[in-house]
Amino acid sequence: MAEIRTYLHVTVPNAIGKLAEATARLKDAGVNLETIIAWGEGPTGHMILGPSDADTSRRALGGWATDIDDLDVVVVELPHKVGALELVASKLAEADIDVTMVAATTTGESATVVLSTSDNEEAIQIL
Repeated sequence: MAEIRTYLHVTVPNAIGKLAEATARLKDAGVNLETIIAWGEGPTGHMILGPSDADTSRRALGGWATDIDDLDVVVVELPHKVGALELVASKLAEADIDVTMVAATTTGESATVVLSTSDNEEAIQIL
């Protein structure tokens, strides 16, 4: 099953404790994170957040974060087995859909893949 979800791309100063500050704000707002990807590039810290509630997250982090942008992503649940991601990637390539970001994790027998593509609507139709 594939669906489009709204994630947030949050930028902050790249400093010790920013992850703790962000997660404390989200906790206090009652937001659960389904996904987080974070990294630093020089003076800038980036967080891709998959929150249970994007609007509440925006309010909780607004004024604290340098910038918050919506990022619509395709979330796909797959069996955790050899070749599952290759099948997804091949279908997207055959449809001439560019994958601009991918993250994945596994739990037992299943895998969750998060994709940002050049055409999310088309991607969910073919997946």
